[in-house]
Parts: sequence; structure tokens; C-alpha cells
Amino acid sequence: MHAHTGHVCHEVFCMMECPGDLYASDENGCQTCGCACPQLKCLPCPNQMYAKDQYGCDTCHCECSELNCNDACPGGMYAKDQYGCDTCHCECSELNCNDACPGGVYAKDEFGCDISSAKLATTLQRLQQACKVMGRS
Repeated sequence: MHAHTGHVCHEVFCMMECPGDLYASDENGCQTCGCACPQLKCLPCPNQMYAKDQYGCDTCHCECSELNCNDACPGGMYAKDQYGCDTCHCECSELNCNDACPGGVYAKDEFGCDISSAKLATTLQRLQQACKVMGRS
């Protein structure tokens, strides 16, 4: 008999073990096979959407919504937001240039990443060739 409610609790045999043998209780105070989740102190996630662990408990990682971007990034490398979720902006590789541009302003490629003058020349050549093929100069 459960001391608080006067309800008889039956022994429960669970297939899954909970960490630290911390099982949740039902409304009568009897053990269930669900795990009791620890109270976490995490940075806030948008809409309180926390990723779950294998026991169904919240983690301090945010649940990221599925991306629906118009353009794909090279290698699928998307920049992350402050919650660690992918954004529709591309992750740019570090630029190694022989010469610095005035004010640190570099040309951008089609993904919004800084490009070197050598890559810019190649990109311009490709664009010029494409325009010639299309009958434009």
C-alpha cells in the first residue's frame, strides 16, 4: 500500500532501464516504466523546443526545424545560428589571399562567401563564356 494515498502499487517490470533507476510515478504515486527526467538549467531554445534523449527527456540541445532553403551550399555546409541549428546561409571556408583588399572588402561568390582575386577571375571567365553561349556579350 502506498503511504500517501492508501493505493496499492503493484510491482512493475520494465524492459528499459532508466538512468540512476529514476522511474516516473503515476497519479497514485506508483512506479511506471517511464523515466523521471532531471530538471535542467539550459539556455533557452526557440519555443522551448529541446531535443530529447533516448529516455524521452529534454536535453540542453535545441530541436532544430527542418530547413527549406532555395539554394544548396557547397558540401552541404550551412552556417549555424545561436542555437546550433543550420541556417540557409553557407558556411564559408577561411580565405587565404596573398594580397589584402582595401578595407578588408572582398568580392563574394554566388554563396555569399569571400573570394580571392584568382577565384574571381575564374568566375568572371565562366560568366563571360556562359554569356557568349547565350548570345550575349
